[in-house]
Amino acid sequence: MFRKLSTRKAYICQIQKLIVDRGTGTSVNYVIKVHAEDTNGTVDTVYWSSDATFNLGTAIRDDSILTRTIDDVHVQNVIRYWIYARDDDGLLRGQRFIVYCDSAPPRPSNFNGMQPVADSIVLKWDKRQDYKDGMQTKVQVLTCYGNDCTPTDSLFPSNALPTLTEIEYRWGTASGGTWNVVKLKKDPTKQTGTFGRWRVILVDARGTATIGPNPAGDPATFEVP
Repeated sequence: MFRKLSTRKAYICQIQKLIVDRGTGTSVNYVIKVHAEDTNGTVDTVYWSSDATFNLGTAIRDDSILTRTIDDVHVQNVIRYWIYARDDDGLLRGQRFIVYCDSAPPRPSNFNGMQPVADSIVLKWDKRQDYKDGMQTKVQVLTCYGNDCTPTDSLFPSNALPTLTEIEYRWGTASGGTWNVVKLKKDPTKQTGTFGRWRVILVDARGTATIGPNPAGDPATFEVP
């Protein structure tokens, strides 16, 4: 008896991040998963289709695979999927469900920390915001001192990250509003001309984060005034 085919866990796409070689960066796959259960056997074949109506002849066939990668063209769009699973007795059961794949925030880029002013380190980067959250995208900045250091010091408490709206209210913007800015007070123990390194993390309301510069490469650099 083919007992169950469930898409209860498929309404939110799971994000699988695959770290690849240095220089080529990080790729992100968006996948949906379903659950099928056969009380007296096994699921033999799975058929996937995003057509308006299911057609076994045109559906994508996978042998016992209940996970499917969503094409990039469907990210940030509602997509309707059909799935049919067949057990080893030849019994077929199917269901239609809706998935919305919410992408991670775009990666921060174009960093400038080499123009300190007075007693402040000024960190600037190209303004980026989550497709869905907009100016409510949250921000974290990581810093460290030293030419080869790894940025691990958080500018903001992890449980109280500011939004883009909040950092723009506090520090404004640069380049006609196209750059975001944060300012750090100079550490009095650091000599003028000392270099440090930094990264920016953008976090959406679902907790998905993107870090820049790309973790596969070097952090950005700043100078102490």
